[in-house]
Amino acid sequence: MSGGPALRLAPRRPPGALPAGSAERHAIGSGAAPAALPLHLAARSGRIAVALLAAAGPARACLALLVALGAGPLLPTGTGRPAAAPIRFEIVSGAPENLVRFESRAPVESFSGKTRAIRGWIEVDPLAIGDSVGVFVEVDLADLDTGIALRDKHMRENHLETDRYPTAVFRGARVQGDPAVEAGASRRLTAEPQGIEIEGELELHGVRRPLRLTVTLALRTGGEARRIEVSCRFPVSLAEHAIARPRFLVMKLADRQEIAVTATATEVP
Repeated sequence: MSGGPALRLAPRRPPGALPAGSAERHAIGSGAAPAALPLHLAARSGRIAVALLAAAGPARACLALLVALGAGPLLPTGTGRPAAAPIRFEIVSGAPENLVRFESRAPVESFSGKTRAIRGWIEVDPLAIGDSVGVFVEVDLADLDTGIALRDKHMRENHLETDRYPTAVFRGARVQGDPAVEAGASRRLTAEPQGIEIEGELELHGVRRPLRLTVTLALRTGGEARRIEVSCRFPVSLAEHAIARPRFLVMKLADRQEIAVTATATEVP
């Protein structure tokens, strides 16, 4: 019919073929799928590439699309191994390898005290330490021994007040100052001792304060269970924890106390 719109015929396509650019629309729409529909979707997280091929059917294509758009990390970056649940290593109170020691260096008198009454746990995957580590360590202050019974009595009753605050507790911790860990990688414990800087919280005399310290760790694998050997040194201010300093002659106590800790945490079966 003259004067009407021109009728244009689309190019002939092979049976089952789709127009260019319409594969995704067909995959997520309804209706039968063509006999062979190639759909390649990739999702990258760190070093992992997920490639899915939906040979036919909208359901499989939708799954591929969801993975491509929303897939999270499948492996911790830089570890080259699947993520593992933290493993608990326990510190047993009274064990001969455990020791907490403090040193008070006052102008008039210097002395030290010690105890093996340290207990708690560390939760970590020793082959992939991330940016945080589960730690709970508790020291029985009533067991501190300075070598003089009268001095111990005054320290416990009048200053540490162990009847109200029987323990000192460290909780934490986040790994600090490690560029690899901060970039999303991880660190592996080895038999060679290595220092890791962490920050947690020290509760002493009812007062909680953040505490940042360098902990030396070594993994021991001989015997029935793996063990983590721990050691560290750090200062504690009595004033910051509201502990009154004694002035009488039997004990002159410095405000700054130097604390040294060694302990072994054994893997729980």
